[in-house]
Amino acid sequence: MCPRSSSKDEPSQDKEPVVLSTTGRGANAQMRKALERAKLKYDLIDGEKYEQNPFWLSDMICFVAAAVPLMVYMGIRLYREVESPLEMVGPFVLSYFCIEPASGVLHIVLDNQKFNSWPILGEVAESFQKHHDHSSEISFRPTHSFFLEPMAPLSVILLQSLFITNTFTVATIFFLFFMAQLMMFSHRWSHMGPKTRPMFATFLQRTGVIMKPSHHLQHHKTYDCNFCICAGWANPFLNYLTRRHVDEENMVWIVPLLAFYLTPITVSFINGEVGHVGVF
Repeated sequence: MCPRSSSKDEPSQDKEPVVLSTTGRGANAQMRKALERAKLKYDLIDGEKYEQNPFWLSDMICFVAAAVPLMVYMGIRLYREVESPLEMVGPFVLSYFCIEPASGVLHIVLDNQKFNSWPILGEVAESFQKHHDHSSEISFRPTHSFFLEPMAPLSVILLQSLFITNTFTVATIFFLFFMAQLMMFSHRWSHMGPKTRPMFATFLQRTGVIMKPSHHLQHHKTYDCNFCICAGWANPFLNYLTRRHVDEENMVWIVPLLAFYLTPITVSFINGEVGHVGVF
């Protein structure tokens, strides 16, 4: 388990909640990470400056050219193929439970500086790692820009709906779009104070639908636990894996991440449910 936090409710917004251990597992790795992060050039003054999204153009293109048309396509299909709203409950619940472990694996990969030299992924990982230097910066980013950040990887999943005939799978992909946004904003809200956080976000935190700030604070103390950033229920299992079996710095974590992105089309292919279903 992660070390207990001295904060009962909210992470500090004034200084970075980082605790470095000088003994025990991962001490050298933690110190090395801290020193390397200190070399990154990054400015944040009283929330007036925030890191510009370096991928905003590609994110916008993915949103306009891929996400919007594909969501419309799936919406039309589901309107025609679903006979009862109750049929949507299963895909909705499944998408919620899928995004939690997926967020953890994605977080592990993007936190790993060994991927920084990889094409495309390296730029994304390096940009993601700057969050550790000023964790509260995420709460100052423009909402529209923050909304667009996951569009490129989401497009990979949404595109698979064009080749899947099973309505249940298509509905799950449809809801994954919204669950991915829930995951993103859950992370954002965990870095907001109670006065700046939306009331409905606080409600979702208190009911356990998304993680509480105190839960995510544990990650920012040692950077080796609580990688899941949606609800946090999968963190005990993922923490066990990283501590006992596969260290978070092991590059093998890229395998389950890729597997998640290709799961819809892979499962559909195995079940013989691959084809194209038009809507016009």
